[in-house]
Amino acid sequence: MGVPLSSYTVLKYIADSVDVAKRPNIFQSIEMELALDSLKEYSVFAFIIHDPLVHHNFHAILQKQFQNLHYSSGEHLVFFGLVDSPKKLSLVGKRPFYQDVRDMVTTYEEMYKEDASYSAFALANSLNIEPELLPAIVVTHDTRLSSFRYYKTSANELERQFSRLTGISYQMNAYKELPNLSLEKRQEILYDLLDKDELDLCDEKGSSDLVESMARALSDVLSFLVPDSRDYNERTIKKIATEQKRMSIDRVIKSLEELKIDLEDVNMEEMENHHLFTTIEELNITLAVFLKLSKHNQPQMDLETYQ
Repeated sequence: MGVPLSSYTVLKYIADSVDVAKRPNIFQSIEMELALDSLKEYSVFAFIIHDPLVHHNFHAILQKQFQNLHYSSGEHLVFFGLVDSPKKLSLVGKRPFYQDVRDMVTTYEEMYKEDASYSAFALANSLNIEPELLPAIVVTHDTRLSSFRYYKTSANELERQFSRLTGISYQMNAYKELPNLSLEKRQEILYDLLDKDELDLCDEKGSSDLVESMARALSDVLSFLVPDSRDYNERTIKKIATEQKRMSIDRVIKSLEELKIDLEDVNMEEMENHHLFTTIEELNITLAVFLKLSKHNQPQMDLETYQ
């Protein structure tokens, strides 16, 4: 199944369910249960991240092939076009998602055309993927996990890679039915299948393990792209997104403050060689990305609060 852009609300509630699971005596909300239920039939998740301005040939192919990929991806593979998708194309699978937020990214990039590539950079950065590795296909068994694989893709290899992913999704579905396998073990099985079926057709791949879940990393960035709207349902989503934006920035600032305490006794000359220096750099980049996105949407509220 293809989704023009991943649902912000679904990813947000999946991320929340991971946090709740770590806290005793707290139950999942109805929204969390519905989000998890909407994804239970899928065994492989793939996210296409690309810059439509830089990778214009790839973008043209994705637009042309999106509908075919949607109908040929089977029942157990769901893929998302995170940056842009075919215009005037609204696809609904057997199990439709809550909110197609392609429009919110389109609105953002039309308002700030000089930063039309910025959402691609922000999403890649949130997953620790270098921009030069785009376009890329990010693959995981479950977005509640913090680990994933990513593979460079191209206009020439996209269709073949997705054909192989479809086959892998059917194999993975058999493992998903086994109750005694943890999510982590299923992820290991997926990695073995990816290696066996040689998804790395462009000879560049990588893996990453985030501090938080993949759903949290992606929904944090998407929360900054939700535009203002007079529609009641969209205003509700905007309210949820605004709160998540604040929490996202607060988490980064809190982490930086904790690291500052840890480094109080470190000599400045030794700072660059300290094992925490890379973490500090990464957090500062993340904070800069969040503030850049905030500046476009609500400059007074967000930037003045966190300067």
